[in-house]
Amino acid sequence: MESASDVWKDIQRSQSGARVGTIGHEEFREFYSFVYRLRESIRQNTSLATIQRAYLIGHRQSSQAFTMTVFERDRWTVCRRASQQEAARCWPTVSSTETGAKIELWTSKAIASELDRLLTSACQGIQKVLTNNKTSEYRRHIQATHSRASRFEVTCSGFIPEQEPSPSKTSLNTTYPLYLANRPASGKASLEVLDKYSGEIATRVALADAATIDAAIAAAVAAEAPMRALPPYARQAVLEHCIARFRERFDELALALCIEAGKPIRDAEGEVTRLIDTFKVAAEEAVRVNGEVLNLEISKRAEGYRGFVQRVPLGACSFITPFNFPLNLVAHKVAPAIAAGCPFVLKPSEKTPVGALIIGEILAETDLPHGAFSILPCRVEDAGPFVADERLKLLSFTGGQVGWELKAKAGRKKVVLELGGNAACIVDADQRDRLDHVVERLVFGAYYQSGQSCIKVQRVFAHASLYAELRERFVAATKALKAGDPRSRDTFLGPLIDEASATRLERWIGEATAAGAKLLCGGGRERNRLEASVLEDVPPDARLNRLEAFGPVTVLAPFDDFDAALAAVNASDYGLQAGVFTNDLAHAMRAWDALEVGGVVINDIPSFRVDNMPYGGVKRSGLGREGVRYAIEDMTEPRLMVLRG
Repeated sequence: MESASDVWKDIQRSQSGARVGTIGHEEFREFYSFVYRLRESIRQNTSLATIQRAYLIGHRQSSQAFTMTVFERDRWTVCRRASQQEAARCWPTVSSTETGAKIELWTSKAIASELDRLLTSACQGIQKVLTNNKTSEYRRHIQATHSRASRFEVTCSGFIPEQEPSPSKTSLNTTYPLYLANRPASGKASLEVLDKYSGEIATRVALADAATIDAAIAAAVAAEAPMRALPPYARQAVLEHCIARFRERFDELALALCIEAGKPIRDAEGEVTRLIDTFKVAAEEAVRVNGEVLNLEISKRAEGYRGFVQRVPLGACSFITPFNFPLNLVAHKVAPAIAAGCPFVLKPSEKTPVGALIIGEILAETDLPHGAFSILPCRVEDAGPFVADERLKLLSFTGGQVGWELKAKAGRKKVVLELGGNAACIVDADQRDRLDHVVERLVFGAYYQSGQSCIKVQRVFAHASLYAELRERFVAATKALKAGDPRSRDTFLGPLIDEASATRLERWIGEATAAGAKLLCGGGRERNRLEASVLEDVPPDARLNRLEAFGPVTVLAPFDDFDAALAAVNASDYGLQAGVFTNDLAHAMRAWDALEVGGVVINDIPSFRVDNMPYGGVKRSGLGREGVRYAIEDMTEPRLMVLRG
């Protein structure tokens, strides 16, 4: 009997990894006929310089299941007759968290040879199976559907485990290049990136020097006009390409986060999902950068005049991102810039540069104009041009309080800052019946990704009538959190980014307890791993109350009067987001009016964020707002035309 390996060899896969399984005779007859028709359609339509490439791919979740997706002939023909950008628009990404088709841009010659070869070999393999009809040893199941996206899907179970074509990555690449003017480049020096759990060197990335940074800024300035001329649908096509590739490389991106940031794998997967969401929102907004018509006839002298406003790209932008969300905080700068038509230079955190470089690798596959982007890991002492270079039109910085110093050095350019906070959450007196839910959310907000979030729950104010009960449940739930290797799916609490961060928080806890605070749990440290810690009776002037902890430490306090609780939240130099658990509409509205923060979240934690909402703070928490549409507003400026009739 023919072996599974022999069958697999007859069903060749492209470089991207197509899969065809051995399945039953009658079920495959329709699919075989369809593949043949598609191949013939492709052969007859190969004249465009750049077209949309569709390929069969099975996104592996286990050795027991895969999906194979191709597109109907009519859809293909329509796209092939369109321009490259129109093709990219009319080919929807088949989206799924588990399986799905991948879409890329390829040249005409490539599609004529590679895809024809792939489909030919697929047909040959299918024909061999049908002729021999040797399928009794395999489990069979096919489900074929035609969706509104005009796709033909075949799902098969019982795949050939010994011929697994795409094993999950278990480590990072040995080295990663930087990206200078859309192209990978090696630096004269390299930067070691540590596995934050083991402390060992995980990989090395190319390091940009002063000359490279200057060349990148010059290239971005030169790309201003080509980026401005890039039509919205073409910008959208670039973003959609990225979405498809992020889905394809989902596991790799999550692994990179897990290793370079020490982020528990579940949190890492959540961030990759948010990366995709952010680019999806940007792709939608790319074709909605609208203007307005103004009525100028406000007096007799303006009779016959009309006003029209369009938003135009600001120009070359500079982005500096931190270590805690190496993918999504990069996405919140890069995706709006592409949607707005702005070239950019990006400095990712030197502690977590890999995720940004993978994004750069994917952007390099697109047709963005030369110089549209550069991604440049560099040392802090070499990063001055990202801030001070007058050729740059905007600086968007996410990080610590050093942002205010950068603003002072930025000169005439527009500056957007997101500088953290010490987020508070109020639990009102009417929450006793849902206290389990409240505590669950509070614990999550306080300790997810080891508290290294600008909107982590740092201060909890609970009404005195339920404070003791909340404290008991909160401490018990905190003690139950599992700490350990971030690669384990059971791990909730991973390491901090470095030992210095853990040592700083250990010192702050010590200062608070020395001043009269009570440590309810935690406080222990081993290297860069700090136990989840809870304190009460912390003095108002203690650093754990006043400053941003940025780690797994939470302060509890009771209140008797709701307005006093609001005042306690406002007794902070920061104002990013706040949470209020209450069923009292009047209290909710008063909190919204009174709290000096960028966002008030009712009946949830301040850690809640969706990537299309305006996100930013007041006071020492920063200037401006992220959230794709709001970032696009910062990256564009209004241009008026007055028309006299």
